[in-house]
Amino acid sequence: MIRTPIVLILLSLWTATAAAQQECAFILEESQELFDAGLIEDIPERLEGCLEKGFTREEELQAYKLVILSYLFDDNIEQADAYMARFLDQFPAYEPVATDPKEFMLWLETYGREPLLAVGGGMGSSLSFAYPLEQLGTHNTEQHKGRYVPGRAGFHLGAVATRKITPSWRVSAEFHFSNVAFHHTLTDETGVTGFTGEITDFTRLAYEEVQNWLEVPLGVEYYPFLSGFRPYLEGGIAPGLLLTATAQGERRYTQTGDIRYDPITVSNVNVGGLRRRMNVWAYAGGGVQYNFGTGILYLNLRYRFNMFNQSKPGGINYENPELLWEVYYVPDDLLLNHVSATVGFLLPVYRPKKIEQ
Repeated sequence: MIRTPIVLILLSLWTATAAAQQECAFILEESQELFDAGLIEDIPERLEGCLEKGFTREEELQAYKLVILSYLFDDNIEQADAYMARFLDQFPAYEPVATDPKEFMLWLETYGREPLLAVGGGMGSSLSFAYPLEQLGTHNTEQHKGRYVPGRAGFHLGAVATRKITPSWRVSAEFHFSNVAFHHTLTDETGVTGFTGEITDFTRLAYEEVQNWLEVPLGVEYYPFLSGFRPYLEGGIAPGLLLTATAQGERRYTQTGDIRYDPITVSNVNVGGLRRRMNVWAYAGGGVQYNFGTGILYLNLRYRFNMFNQSKPGGINYENPELLWEVYYVPDDLLLNHVSATVGFLLPVYRPKKIEQ
């Protein structure tokens, strides 16, 4: 019972809107004919009502041009400026076309129209590479180094803002959440078959750590080309705050003949207390940007170099009992570098302003 009146109301609104658009299209056509005939005095008043509502996007663009040109030819500079400001509020990224009248293009050039900045966000994936500074453990660390490999792929997401300094140079600031992981294994890699009394004679140790960070990368970007697909190079620093660091480990028995022992595992071990809470990365990389509609689509590749030891100062690597006594593992002093790929979208923020003559 209620649906029919709602449908009728919506249909009436749609019909009224379509009629208004048709009427405004007719007014715009008449105004263009008046302009071509040199009868410009009444054009702004005729088009004003439809500029508020009634035009399609393309019709609105044409109408603004007619109004601005009418005021220019009538030497009404104040109103020409007022409508150019309104035009640029609606079409901040407008680029002149060959069919635009010369007077309109010259007046448009009296306004600074470069984006104030570009803001947006992105997300992507990363791989982490651990580089030990000092290897620690309950085994002979001179003979048994173990092996670090990237863990599962990490991910990151967040916000970014860039500001143009010169046509080719920009500065950028980001704020994002980052999740990274790495993996370490320790086996008897020396090839010695006899019993040496080492842990590696009869066990295989495996360790994986996952970290979550809040980071604020700050950098500069260089654009050698300024149109089309715009490749760029970048560099900067990325301070970070460690939110969580959790680990899982396994000690699996090997070379036990016919005797089988169950592996010993630990999971969700909080190792945040072993890690430096604040750290910094330097990064270098590059990417490509492409204008997509009213925004900018970008792809970024980046390599990040860890600046400070991951271990917390004070030599507490041995202080986690689950890792030490269950898995026989002691976290090394290490650097954690990352390679990442990011895809994102930026929206230019404009603030058109009249250039002082």
